[in-house]
Amino acid sequence: MIIMNREKYYKILFLITAVWNWGMGVVFTLLTIFFRPFALSTFGAEMPPSLVWMHGFFFLIFVIGFAFFFASFDVKNNIAVLKFGIIDKFLIFPVIFIYFLLGDISFTAVVPAIIDVVFAILFVECFISIKKQNR
Repeated sequence: MIIMNREKYYKILFLITAVWNWGMGVVFTLLTIFFRPFALSTFGAEMPPSLVWMHGFFFLIFVIGFAFFFASFDVKNNIAVLKFGIIDKFLIFPVIFIYFLLGDISFTAVVPAIIDVVFAILFVECFISIKKQNR
């Protein structure tokens, strides 16, 4: 049985989160560029007049991945990024879920938001653990 120390676990958690954000940003952007009808129908979305806002949102998701990547080098001294991650990952879910409840998007679009909530929960555990260590 391999036991990983918390510091290494948190580093890996932040790296996985960075890759998740990069992947979501790239995949969603490419889907809406090259497979627009498929992407929009899969997520139950209608064609907007312009994709600039959607692509801007995807780009922001991608860029936030860099914050998680850089924080992974020293999680304990990047509490601000950890707090941001908690807020970011928790707050996107209600936005997406409300649009699902309104019938504007399909449940397929909710799945990545659920995964973000899992990251948020793991970040809360990380935050609590670091606060306990610093007492």
